[in-house]
Amino acid sequence: MSAACEVDPSLDPTLYAKYDVVGELGAGAFGKVMRVREKGKGKAGRLYAAKVQDFSTCREGIPVEALRDVAILSKMKHENVAKVFEAWVSGEEGRLYMVMECAAGGDLSRFLRRSFPPRKVKVDRILPPEQVKRYMFQLLLSLAHVHSHNIAHRDLKPANVLLSKSTTPGREKLLLTDLGHGRLLDSLGAPPVRHTNPTALGTPSYRAPEAVLGQRTHGTAVDIWAAGCILARMLGCRASPFDCPLGSDYGSLIKMIDLLGLPPHSRLRALNLPHYRILPRIPQRSKAEVRVRFQKILAEGENGVTITDEEFDFLYDLIRFDPAERLTAAEAINHPYFDDLDKQEFQHWAADVGGQFIQPYTPRIEVEPVYEPPSFESPQAQAPPPAAPPPAAPPPAAIAAAAVVPPAAAVQEQPQDNGHRYHMRPRRNKKRAAPSAADGGVQHGEGGGVVMAGEAKKGRLQEDKGQNGGANEVERKRKKRKLG
Repeated sequence: MSAACEVDPSLDPTLYAKYDVVGELGAGAFGKVMRVREKGKGKAGRLYAAKVQDFSTCREGIPVEALRDVAILSKMKHENVAKVFEAWVSGEEGRLYMVMECAAGGDLSRFLRRSFPPRKVKVDRILPPEQVKRYMFQLLLSLAHVHSHNIAHRDLKPANVLLSKSTTPGREKLLLTDLGHGRLLDSLGAPPVRHTNPTALGTPSYRAPEAVLGQRTHGTAVDIWAAGCILARMLGCRASPFDCPLGSDYGSLIKMIDLLGLPPHSRLRALNLPHYRILPRIPQRSKAEVRVRFQKILAEGENGVTITDEEFDFLYDLIRFDPAERLTAAEAINHPYFDDLDKQEFQHWAADVGGQFIQPYTPRIEVEPVYEPPSFESPQAQAPPPAAPPPAAPPPAAIAAAAVVPPAAAVQEQPQDNGHRYHMRPRRNKKRAAPSAADGGVQHGEGGGVVMAGEAKKGRLQEDKGQNGGANEVERKRKKRKLG
């Protein structure tokens, strides 16, 4: 047995009882993926991918996302969704084992990194147009199948798309995987369920604007946005068009607004976006302006890549800011972008979509950008209450009784009602009045001193020599004799 096939004592014996370990495909934060073959069949045995995740250090045990990934993938039956053949948990070790369909070509993220030439090397295209169409068509087929089961992926990115090996370049089969963040939605046409923490889902570079802004009722449209970001990478972007170096949600949001603009605030309010009022009032950009700005993003790669009008039209329909204006996966399959693609080989792959494959494409209406002036009214503002009717006039007998004034001895001082719990006396103004001319322009100070009216502002205090002058002179002479 070779070094790659040596028995790992830390693994569950159940794995070695059923499969022969051939090698290792990759490793991650919580485990690794190994290539295994059916035991006892030699090279004729079928190859599988065994995903081993170690959660023994997690205090909460196996996360619910890992168990959800197994449950959803086991339910999916499609050629472009990774199949799970069996899974089990090793209770003593806290490990989760999944035997899945093998994709020896790695993930799409690694493939794109290898495909990009060095900077400043001029090329016409990063990938051939035919290869981009095949990859996108398979990705949309897998999304249409998942969405037909009322499930949103919510973490779509190139690292979660696997490639199988093929002898012909560009003919690889795509496999959608890692549905741990997937969520079961309500029936078709009904609002989706509320998410507990939408801003913590997915990768910031591929997160849709409604998820960044905290919408708790987002659905399958977030996957269409992420598919558009993947298409932009295959067309020539070295990273997602909304990638922020610090991985910040708000950094990505600024790039979204810079490229696409914003719908009117009335529409943002209708989308139930929390804190939409903090967004600037930038009108939604026209399609031609978005095309110019996207070409500048492509120019940042310094490879001289350009795209056609057909490619941009398809991309623009996937990354609309308003989720209602984006295409669905079933509509995107029939976009004119795929008209020259041979779909006959994909017919049997789309058999399980449940009618999604034949849905017609409906072009989206281009809306002219409109500037909406700021409004300072609260969205919950209500109409003012009706004015109270005027009080009725008192009868003449009451007026005559009120005119009778009681004697002074019978008048009792009523406490003033100032709105507090206890009736308090009004605070007196203790500020001393300014000296008048009748007082001779003199204001008396402390200790018998006086403050002249003309010198009061300067704060000079002069002593009254008529009262204290003699006593002060006697005290001065006594101290002088004592010192002498």
